[in-house]
Amino acid sequence: MVRSIEEIVTELAEVLDALIAAPDDDFVLRYELLSRRGSLRDEADRLRVEFDEQQSTPDILVELQEAHKRRDAEINRMSGRTMMSGPGGTGAAIGAVSGEMVKLSLKANEARASESLTSRIATLETLLEKRGVDADAGSDQATLMIPAPRQGDCHQHLRPHE
Repeated sequence: MVRSIEEIVTELAEVLDALIAAPDDDFVLRYELLSRRGSLRDEADRLRVEFDEQQSTPDILVELQEAHKRRDAEINRMSGRTMMSGPGGTGAAIGAVSGEMVKLSLKANEARASESLTSRIATLETLLEKRGVDADAGSDQATLMIPAPRQGDCHQHLRPHE
């Protein structure tokens, strides 16, 4: 029987509460709780993947476009905040922070968060790629990828890649 995400999250909360309450020196109990937490996280991840795979391509494209807009807004927000807070006072560091530095900062944030916006974008792009849709990050339109014909298969190029 497949459990709902709500059931998994409820049990995960119970496991985390038990882990917090567990004595520091009860290694067996802590190991069991940590193992259970890992299993629950894996189960939740599988549900997320299944949910994503069941979404329609247009829904994924819409979510991807929104995610790109949020990421761009975050880059602009971080860039403005960082530039305005340089040594020497407000506005002294304008122009000192490049877009590359902001991107590096975003990558550092991604490393700390398992479900960051950047990883969500990558997940959505991978789903679209598996469906044969090329979602160019720089445009609002996606195009269907047509694979190159194979040797001896002159009609292969007429069918979309699956």
